[in-house]
Amino acid sequence: MFMSPVKRALRNSLILAFVVVGIVTYQGAETNDALLTGLFTFLATFPALWLSFSYTQKIAEKYRDQDKDSNQP
Repeated sequence: MFMSPVKRALRNSLILAFVVVGIVTYQGAETNDALLTGLFTFLATFPALWLSFSYTQKIAEKYRDQDKDSNQP
């Protein structure tokens, strides 16, 4: 049901990098500049998103376990 934090971060980073490449290309930059900007965007956002998603998943699992324990008689 839920994707792993690595897969979610990879997917979102790639989407963001493609959007940035598209915008930079639309603004008239050279292809090399657009690709390097997209690569930098991916390299900067992937670790940040991965850390954020993994931390959020750990917190959600902790509270999910607490809810299960409190509902049992």
